[in-house]
Amino acid sequence: MRDPRAAGALEGLAGNELARLLNRVEAFFTRYVAVGAFEAIAITLWIVHTWVLDAFDATGYLEIRSPVRRCGKTTLLDLLELLVRRAWKTIEPSEAVFFRRIGATTPTLLLDEVDAIFKRKPEATEGLRACLNAGNKRGTTVPRCVPPKMEIAEFAVFCPKALAGIGGLPATITDRSIPIEMRRKQQTDRVERFRSRKARELAAPLVAELERWADGATAEVELELIKVETLANEGQPLASLDDRAWEQAWEPLIAVASLAGEEWLERGIAAAVALSGNRDDELDEGVNLLADIRTVSRDFPDREALATFELLDALLALDESPWRDWWSDPRSEDLKPSKAAPRKLARTLKPFGIRRTDIWTPSGATHKGYRLDDFHDAWVRYLPSDDGQEGQGRRDPASDAGSRLAHRDRKWARNTANGQEGQGTAPQPSRPRPPRPHRPTEEQGQDLAEWLARDGIWRSFETDSPAFPGEIIDTRHGSPSPDDDELF
Repeated sequence: MRDPRAAGALEGLAGNELARLLNRVEAFFTRYVAVGAFEAIAITLWIVHTWVLDAFDATGYLEIRSPVRRCGKTTLLDLLELLVRRAWKTIEPSEAVFFRRIGATTPTLLLDEVDAIFKRKPEATEGLRACLNAGNKRGTTVPRCVPPKMEIAEFAVFCPKALAGIGGLPATITDRSIPIEMRRKQQTDRVERFRSRKARELAAPLVAELERWADGATAEVELELIKVETLANEGQPLASLDDRAWEQAWEPLIAVASLAGEEWLERGIAAAVALSGNRDDELDEGVNLLADIRTVSRDFPDREALATFELLDALLALDESPWRDWWSDPRSEDLKPSKAAPRKLARTLKPFGIRRTDIWTPSGATHKGYRLDDFHDAWVRYLPSDDGQEGQGRRDPASDAGSRLAHRDRKWARNTANGQEGQGTAPQPSRPRPPRPHRPTEEQGQDLAEWLARDGIWRSFETDSPAFPGEIIDTRHGSPSPDDDELF
């Protein structure tokens, strides 16, 4: 439900000068390029926001992308060049040219063939990528030495940017962008052929109107920003946008839409939700891997750990698995992991605090592998839950007490069960001291599952011996004392 203060302020604004101007801008560029309805709304609002950039502390990039050539990306950039404020259309600028031009004139950057830039070696584009990563927030500068005295100067890199290319951009840039998907037009798409001279003549009166409107409109837009800032709060229409998508991409555009009246505000909200709502980190290799491991783990309901080769085989067997292209052995006719696959898997999981360890398989053999409980924290933090809600924060450690969860750090398990906080954030209930842990007798060990069900819970650790890979703790009553370590 919309904030009543914002709704009240919008009454009577429908059909005002800005709304008519937005309609004309949208009609102008959609006569030459075929784009989706939501993309057309986003492009229109983005064009107009460049004229009142002084009202904003952040600006979202327009990421214009297509799967192949001849989808209209360059034509769209040509149209933007006619309509935006201080257009600077370029291809592959050097880092020095990039920050010097932006620092001098604060243009609207229209960067074509951006995919070619990021196909080079990372060290060749790292400076330019850093400027793009930080260039969407006002006040960000890059320090450089200026000849002849090599004095240090701070160059501003904040300005509106539209980036066009084939395929996706680096995730750090995509995260700051509004996605504009371009497709080749169909025979049913009624668009005119773009002719630069004719289009420039038609755009001239429209640009003159944009200039007249922008002269003195900054203060109005700043007030509108205050009115719309609650629209992304919980329970509001734009709650599905994450913080970066809202504050650094859509908030300026929604402020412009709000100033134009009720109809354009409704259209702007619909476009924001459709293009950027509930972003799922689809470009993040690590998050994709976590999601697929959670999927394949459900095929092993009775297992507490999986060997590396088991996990890789399961990942490669997934339908439409991206890991087949990355990790399968190209020399083999069968679908099997390459020799480098275990190392690549470990490297991708390491930033999440998940590491390989020695595990025991049901056959009694020892292998390098992963404990499934080591994934739970990352699943909660980075993946949507089964009800579709985004995971947030650490799981309450109280849920671990007395469960069958195996922890690599024995002290952690004992602290949480002994009324201390351990590594979690919630205190645990106090419990009476249990009997000392012990190994099952030879007679009891004949049926380990029956013994565990009756007398205790098995927790496995890296240092366990093949004879009995585990520790018996009766966590229904409490935890053994620290001096019991000598038994294991």
